[in-house]
This record gives sequence, C-alpha cells and structure tokens, in this order.
Amino acid sequence: MDIQRSELKRLFLGIAIFQFLIVGLIWAQDVVLVYGGKPLFLEDDKKLSKQVQAAESLIEDNKQMEAIKKYEQIIKLYPDHLESWKRLAQLYSWNNMGEKAISCYKKIIELDPVDTEAKKTLAQYYIWNNRQLEAIELLEKVIMFEPDNIELRRQLAQLYSWNNMPDKAIKEYEAIVRSDSTDTTIIKLLANNYFWTNRPLKGIKMLERVVALEPDSLNLRKQLAQQYIWNEMPQQAIVQYEEILKRDADDGEILEKLAQQYIWNNRSKDAAKLYEKLVGKKPDNLNFNMQLARAYQWSNQGEKAEKPLQEVLKQQPYNKEALLSLAELQRWSGRWDMAKDNLEKLLQIDPKNQKARQLLAGIREEYGTVLYGRYYRISDSNQIISEEIPIVTKVDYNHHWQYQFAVKEYRVKDE
Repeated sequence: MDIQRSELKRLFLGIAIFQFLIVGLIWAQDVVLVYGGKPLFLEDDKKLSKQVQAAESLIEDNKQMEAIKKYEQIIKLYPDHLESWKRLAQLYSWNNMGEKAISCYKKIIELDPVDTEAKKTLAQYYIWNNRQLEAIELLEKVIMFEPDNIELRRQLAQLYSWNNMPDKAIKEYEAIVRSDSTDTTIIKLLANNYFWTNRPLKGIKMLERVVALEPDSLNLRKQLAQQYIWNEMPQQAIVQYEEILKRDADDGEILEKLAQQYIWNNRSKDAAKLYEKLVGKKPDNLNFNMQLARAYQWSNQGEKAEKPLQEVLKQQPYNKEALLSLAELQRWSGRWDMAKDNLEKLLQIDPKNQKARQLLAGIREEYGTVLYGRYYRISDSNQIISEEIPIVTKVDYNHHWQYQFAVKEYRVKDE
C-alpha cells in the first residue's frame, strides 16, 4: 500500500510540473521562467533576444538609423513585443521622426491601455503637431489615473483655454487652487477665466486673494481697481488707488484716476489736491487745469479757480466752458465788467447759449446805463402841497467806477 501511495504522489507531481511548464510557454513573451537563477525558457526563442541585442549594439555604436531599421524588422516579426515598440518610439523621437513616433505610441497604448506615460508623450506630440483636441482626449483619460498630478492639470487647463473651453479650464484651475491656495499664477488665470465668462464677482474674489498674497504688486492692484470700477464698486477702487499711491506717489495715471473718482464721489476737495499735483507736473495740460477749476468751484474754493481757467484760455481763447466758468466767478465776485466781456465773447461763438444770455441780461439790468424818474407829492394839514420830480441817470463804467446824474424839480402849492 505504501508503495502504491508513493507512486501516486510521483504521478500527481509529474502532472503538476507538466501543467506548470505548459502554462509558462503560453505566458506573454516578456515573461521568462527561471529556476535556480537560470532561465528555463527564453521569450519565444533565442532569435528575438539576439535581434534586440544587435539593435542595442547599433545604438551603443551611435548608429541610430541602422538601429531603427533593425527594430522595424523586429516589430514586423514580433508585433506584440511591447518593449521593442517603446524603444523604436524613442529612436524616432531622437531623430525628429514625429509622425512615426506617433504611430509607435498609438501601438504602445493599444498593447498597454493603462500606460499613462505613453499617453502623455503621445499627447505632447499631438500638441506639437497642432492636434490639440486629440491631446485633450488623451490627457482627460490620464487625469482619471493621476488626479493629484498638478502639472497635468495645468497642461490640460491651458489646452482648454487655447481651444475655447473656458468652463473646463475653470474646473481644472479650481482643482489646482483647492490643492494649493498660494499658487498665485493659477489664481490669476482662474480670475481671468471668470472675467471672460462673465463671472466678475468670482474673478474679483480671486484677485483679492492674489493681492493679499502679493500686496506690493502695483499691476495687480490696478487690475483689481479697474474691475471694481467696471462693477460699480467705486469705494473699493478708491482704496486700491490710495494704496498704489502710498507705494508710488508719482504715478500720474493713478493720480488722475483717483482724482476723477473723488470728483464722482463728492470728494471735490480731495480731488483738488490731486489735480494741483497733476498741474504741477504738466502746467500746460488743458484737461488738468479745467478739472482743477471745477474741483475748486465744487469745493467752495472759487477764488482759486480763476488761475487754471486763465491758463486754459491762454491756450484756447474761445473755450466755451472756460469762458462761462470764468464769467460766473467774475460776476459773483463783483467784477461784472470782466464777466460782461467774457460773456459777449462767448455769445459770439455760441449765440444760443442760454446760460450766458441770462447772466449777461442780469449784468445789464443791474449795472447798465439807466435813466429813471419818480414823482413825490406830499400835503399837510395847512393844505400846502410839496411835489418833487427827480430824474436820475446812472452810468456804471466798470466795477471800480459808477457815475450818477440827478435832476430834481420842487413845487410847493398852497391850496
């Protein structure tokens, strides 16, 4: 019985070894069975190994074109040998044979659908060959296997932007920002995409985050201020402009923009200070002088407004707004004759200017040459009647001199 059992064990062991050997033969070509550190079987036969070695020798001897031909022969004989396809793709890349490299990488992905490196390399070839939509399709598959690959998300987001897919780009940028909230480059790109897709408030929030991270960036503050203005948030824009001027007090562009915001937001006195600085830099600038005059007038500093108005009229003698503003200042400061001259000058070039006509009529009524008379009659209890008939002529020569001529007649009657 013991002998029979021993024979049966040997039989089953022999069957098991035989099955093991058969399975080894039908495994993939890349698998080599070893026993005791020595190969039992080569991939298919020793021919493949020899051909690969020959090709590699050519590479070592810097004979890459010959190596390419050798590997092309190998893949014809062994079309499913993955490593030969990879090596051939590499050789094509080294020798600027892009289209052939693309074909190789396609075959590699066909043989190994989860080879993400091959997909990324193929996607790069597509980008270089202006086949960006195909690159996007590949990278979308790769990101499923590598969701934490930030560089891959950057590349994919850029491709979406280049191909007018802003919503998809935003999704990728948002994922990157969630992973790294300090990446200001990506936050800026996300902000721009929000602006491009008409989501300004989200874009503003992103810019605010970047400014918090880069407080000394004047360009960022300018961009944020402009967005505030476009989205009717003037007080926030003013804060940004003021912060910029703290860092660069001579920025003429920001001085002008802040002054204008002060004017529009009922801060004319603050605006006047900025326009004084701008006029100091550019005394011949008509716009700055005109704005300074307005700021003075609107902040109850009319006595200061005349100088910038005179500067405007020096360069543009028939500037209608300057003539009218100056005439108003002169009229209310008692220099009616100067106001009259400026109003008449204005009406020569703009005869229908109603405000100028009204002002001039008022001046003529109050300060013109006037002849007038009155009659006074007084009677008392004694029935004595006094009559007085004065006739007065008043001539206003200018705001310094006024002449009056009066004639009176007295009559006394006893009734």
